Amino acid sequence: EARSNTAGIHQSDLPLNVDLHWILLRDEGGIREPVVFEEGSEIESGDQLQIRYRISKDAKVFAFLFSNEGGIESLVSEDFMYSGLLHYGPTENGWIEMTAVDRVYTAYFLAGPMLLEENKNEFIENLHELIDQGQVNEFNGLDKQDRLLADFVSRAYESEVSLDIIRGREVVSSTRQEVFVYSDGTRVQSYAEQLNGIPLIIRAVSFRVQ
Repeated sequence: EARSNTAGIHQSDLPLNVDLHWILLRDEGGIREPVVFEEGSEIESGDQLQIRYRISKDAKVFAFLFSNEGGIESLVSEDFMYSGLLHYGPTENGWIEMTAVDRVYTAYFLAGPMLLEENKNEFIENLHELIDQGQVNEFNGLDKQDRLLADFVSRAYESEVSLDIIRGREVVSSTRQEVFVYSDGTRVQSYAEQLNGIPLIIRAVSFRVQ
């Protein structure tokens, strides 16, 4: 059966499963070492972030970083992805380097039949308004930030969808270890977060760069 990139609302009754790896590396005397990345982590300027993931069915994926200063940086551009393959953000050997100091970021990962679609620019404008109005300040107001994202994503669906954003450290991890080897010889052992949702998944992790 040929795959189609017209993933429609008729798929909404099918569960979506994602294996998601958050990979954070720190330069320790010229050797890059993995660092724990989780909700509330305090990481160092210069640390490098990458994601690797697999989805159980063809879906759109979007992943980005949002800072408490209002900046947005894309990890994965909103696009259609095939199931079963190992995908990377930003690229297989590419990283987002966390250069800012004393700043709180939220990393968002979204996967589903439809995401922000044409509402992305308006969503970003509204995020900036939350910052400007002081409703989001470092770790305060993250629930408003999450709710705004959920509201904008739900606009793409004709019927009401349940959008619970997955936060916190109580996420089930795979019992199967994966080993990733990078072009510079760095080896990382990782256990994927196992996420599931109907019809879509939104995962959020907030952390501080110090």
